[in-house]
Amino acid sequence: MSETFWLQPWKPVIAEVQTTLAWARRTHRWGKEIPHIPVLGQAIQSGDILEAVQRAVLITFLIQDLGVKS
Repeated sequence: MSETFWLQPWKPVIAEVQTTLAWARRTHRWGKEIPHIPVLGQAIQSGDILEAVQRAVLITFLIQDLGVKS
């Protein structure tokens, strides 16, 4: 963004809003991975590879996203 862009003075405020929204999104994800863990176990036991991979990726995303800082 150039120094003469009309939103330049608002840049710190916009960054703060983005950070706050990101933290709120992560905060409301606590425990969202828990219902997927038994289903992952069932998929592994039944040999359903696609379901197991889908659940594993989703669980990994939900856990890792909590730790990522903006």
